Amino acid sequence: MSKKKIIFVIVFIVLIVGGFAGYQVYENHVKEEKIASEKTIINKRYKAFNKEKDRTKKLEDLKSIIKESNKYSKSKDSYSEVKKEYNSKIKQMRKYFIEGYDKSIADNTLIDVDNIGDKTQLNTAKDNLNAVLTSIKDEIETVSTKEEVAKYEEKINALTTSYSNKVTAIEEAERKAEEERKAKEEAKAKAEAEAKKSSSSNSSSNSSSSSRRRNNSSSSSSSSSSNRGNSSNSGLSSSYDEWFEVDGKKSYRKGNRYWDDAGNKWHFDENTHTIPIIIPRNYLNLYNFGFAQSRSLPKLSEGLMSLIQMDIMMRGNGRVEQYKGNIVGFSNRLNTILVPQSFMKWANENFAPNAEAQPARLIIEVSNPADSAIASYFQKKGYETEDGKLDAGKTTYFLRLIVGIVLGVGLFISILSFYILMLSIFLLLQKNTTKLESLLLIGYSPNKVALPYQLLTVGLNVIVLVLSIGLVSWLRSYYIDSIRILFPQLETGSLWAAISMGILLFIVVSVINILAVKKKVLSIWMHKS
Repeated sequence: MSKKKIIFVIVFIVLIVGGFAGYQVYENHVKEEKIASEKTIINKRYKAFNKEKDRTKKLEDLKSIIKESNKYSKSKDSYSEVKKEYNSKIKQMRKYFIEGYDKSIADNTLIDVDNIGDKTQLNTAKDNLNAVLTSIKDEIETVSTKEEVAKYEEKINALTTSYSNKVTAIEEAERKAEEERKAKEEAKAKAEAEAKKSSSSNSSSNSSSSSRRRNNSSSSSSSSSSNRGNSSNSGLSSSYDEWFEVDGKKSYRKGNRYWDDAGNKWHFDENTHTIPIIIPRNYLNLYNFGFAQSRSLPKLSEGLMSLIQMDIMMRGNGRVEQYKGNIVGFSNRLNTILVPQSFMKWANENFAPNAEAQPARLIIEVSNPADSAIASYFQKKGYETEDGKLDAGKTTYFLRLIVGIVLGVGLFISILSFYILMLSIFLLLQKNTTKLESLLLIGYSPNKVALPYQLLTVGLNVIVLVLSIGLVSWLRSYYIDSIRILFPQLETGSLWAAISMGILLFIVVSVINILAVKKKVLSIWMHKS
C-alpha cells in the first residue's frame, strides 16, 4: 500500500472519530440546556409558591407541580436530573403543610389534661384537632402518604379521646353535684314541713300568728320576685326586644340604631336551649386578617359563622346548665356581645333571683362623636368610653389639615400645568408667526389659521382626560376589593362624580385654550393689517 493511501485512510478515520465526538459534544450541550431550562421553570414555580400567602392557592400550586412531575416522568425525553429537581422541590413544598399540621396539633395539645376543669377549653381543642385531621385526610397523596396520615390519625384520636373522657368526667361530677344539691334541698324541705306540722298542733293563737308570719313571708317573696328582672348577668350585654308587625310577620326594628344587622332570629326560647347572639364584626375581621392569615387557615364568612354553635355554661343559684349560642348577626357600633333582653330576664330570675344590679353600661347616640364638649362632659362625670371615637376630634382635625394640604398642592400643580400648556401653545404660535402671517396675507381667515392649533389643544386635553379616568379606575379597582373585605357593610359609590368633574374641567380648559389661540391669531392678523 502506498503512502498516499495510508494517509487517506488515517485522515478518513480521524474525520469519522472527530465527527462522532463532535456529535456527542453537541448532544451533551443540548441535553444540558434542556435540563437547565427545566430546572429554571421548576425554580420559578417554587419561588412563586413561597411568595404566595394564601394556603388554598399554595395547595393548588403543589397539586399542579405534582401533576407536571408525573407527566414529565412518563415522557420519553425525561432526564434524571430534572426528576430529582422535581422531587426536591415537591418535598420542600410539602414540608410547609406538614409543619402547619404539626404546629396546629402542638397548639391544641393540652398538658396535664387530668387537672383541666374547663369543658369549653377541652371541646375547643378537640374540635380544632378534628378539623386538622379532616384537612390531613382531604389532602392525602398530595401532602402526606397513607402511612403518614395513619400516624397523624392515631395521634389525634388519642388526644381527642383523652379530651372526651375528661369532658365526660366533668359532666359526671357536675351531675353528681346537682343530685347532691337536690337531695339537700329535698331534705331541708322535708325538715321544714315536719317542723310546720308539729307547730300546727299548738294553740289556735299560735297557729294564727304563724299564719300571719307566713303571709308576710309570701309578700316579701313576691316583692323580691318583682325586682329580679333588674339583675344583670355578667359577661353578656342585653339589647331590647323591639318588634313590629309587617304583613303579619315579626321583624326586628332597624330604626333602633344600636346595631346594623336585622335580627330575624332575635328571640329566646327556653325550650330550645339556644341563645341568639350578636357579636361585633371586628371580631370576625380580627380572626380573618390576623389569626387565620398568620397561620394559613381558611377565612370564615358571615354566613359560615351563623352555622357555628358555641357552648355556654350557666352557673348560679345552685344550678349548672349548658346552652348553645347561635350567632345571628354582626354589629358595627357596639364592641360587645349582645343577647336578647328576654334571655337576660329569664336568666336573672333562675340563676340570680336574690340579686339586684344597677346598670353598668350606657348607650348614647350623638350627632358628632368627635365633639370636644362630649369628652369634657364624660370626664367630669367620671365615665369611661369603650371605643376611641371621642379622641376622633384631633384625628379629624389633622385629617382635614392633610386633605387640605393635598388639595392645595394638587390645585397648585393643576394651575401650573394649565399655564405650561398655554405657554407651549404660545411658543408654538410665536415660532410659526411668519408662516401664520403669510397664510393671513394670502387670504386665509383667522379662524382657519387658528383651527389646527385649537384642535391640537383639544386633542391634548382629550388624551389627558382619558388617561386620568383610566388611571383613577385602575387604582380604584386595585384597592376597592381590599376595602370591601375589611368593611363589607361599606357602600361604595360610583365614578360618575369624578368623571363628571373631569368632563367639566375639560370643557372649561378647552374653551379657554380655544379663545386664547384665536385671540393670538387675531392679534397677529391685526398687526399685519
